[in-house]
Amino acid sequence: MAMKGAGYYSRATIGAKYVMDNAAGLVLEALARMDPPDDGTVFRITDMGAADGGTSLDMWRRILTDVRSRCPSRPIEIIYTDLPRNDFSETFQITHGLTGQATYATEIPDVHILASATSFHKAILPANTLDIGFSATASHYVSAAPCQIADHVHMVGAAPREREAFQAKGAEDWQNMLLRRSEEMKPGARLALFNFGIDEEGRYLGNTGGVNMFDTFARHWRDMRDEGVVSADEFAATNFPQHYRTRAEFVAPLEDPDNPVYRAGLRLEHVES
Repeated sequence: MAMKGAGYYSRATIGAKYVMDNAAGLVLEALARMDPPDDGTVFRITDMGAADGGTSLDMWRRILTDVRSRCPSRPIEIIYTDLPRNDFSETFQITHGLTGQATYATEIPDVHILASATSFHKAILPANTLDIGFSATASHYVSAAPCQIADHVHMVGAAPREREAFQAKGAEDWQNMLLRRSEEMKPGARLALFNFGIDEEGRYLGNTGGVNMFDTFARHWRDMRDEGVVSADEFAATNFPQHYRTRAEFVAPLEDPDNPVYRAGLRLEHVES
């Protein structure tokens, strides 16, 4: 499932831009810990689940400016990744300044903008080639829904067995995503991942006090079923292929010495909600 094209994503999801603008400081801190050498080699970045690239544009300006100041001799590659159906034409128009938005492409020298129509659930780059892997508001999408949610549209409102199935799929996909990145990362590289999840108080997107967004979606969809606007099969088949992980689920592969992710060498530096 890819996002609607023609710049729709950036126009409709200002909240995702706010996440990324606020995330820039944490990415810059990770970059400082890296202390990358100015050795003339390519400095390679992935923006995974980037959609049209508009929501991360200002964030990348700050980060790429810092990379350039630290490493004036290194060419920079930034690779926008998403599903094959993504509107990459719009990604390139936005990042190259053809839509009227200010862009780092005209401000920072020796930056090369590329794209890969590859899911972050799969390998994206050759081994040992990645310096910074970034993803925001994307990795809650699972590679496939593990079951139908019979009386809701999202795992946060699923019955216990349905929710357990989504938790298991979410754990499998999270471990796999981290393993694929561990293969791609150079020694000393960093991952900066900003994800929708469930915090220690049980809050999540659409459930931060007041009306619950997903319960509202489910109620309206249920009403349409009962009124005959959609069939019972259509109602049952309408599920978000997403899993909102808890903090414990996020950190588990990075803190368990027996987990393949930990054994691959990935270590947790910072987590917050």
